Amino acid sequence: MKIMKKENFNVELGKSGNVSTYVHGWADTVDLDFDDTGVDGVQRSLEVKVPLELARELATALAGSIAAHDVKQAEKEAEAAAEEEAAEAERVSEELGVEEIGA
Repeated sequence: MKIMKKENFNVELGKSGNVSTYVHGWADTVDLDFDDTGVDGVQRSLEVKVPLELARELATALAGSIAAHDVKQAEKEAEAAAEEEAAEAERVSEELGVEEIGA
């Protein structure tokens, strides 16, 4: 039998939350500090210390994830704009009584 222990710690920051970082050159660690005020008005802080190499991996992964998200959002917005433009063109052509070319 294999027994494993798992511990989760979940933190959710609001848009008004703050984050700061500090690199300790002498210790090759990075501090990630998060602060936010909850709906109950209580100020909460979380400090995470990670090795510099792990912080580099985090920065690379985060930058890649955000870039991919931005590309998907831009594609969705372009698709929605194209659909809206096509619907507007169809509405105008119906109002003017114009038939489709090749029909």
